[in-house]
Amino acid sequence: MNNKGDVLNIFDCSLHFGRELDEFGRRLKFLIQIRTIFEHIVANFLKRSKSILVSKTQFVNNIFINYS
Repeated sequence: MNNKGDVLNIFDCSLHFGRELDEFGRRLKFLIQIRTIFEHIVANFLKRSKSILVSKTQFVNNIFINYS
């Protein structure tokens, strides 16, 4: 009887571990999705900031060229 109990206990532990591993995988996937979204937001912000900076620089250069 002890062998059956041990086998059932091991099986129960492995099921529990499998569930914990699944939950960890879901949380990790969620964090990766959040990171990807954040990276896209930052990349878009940097693109816009760079284009604004370039347009301001061009504007200032045009003023110096036109008035010099």
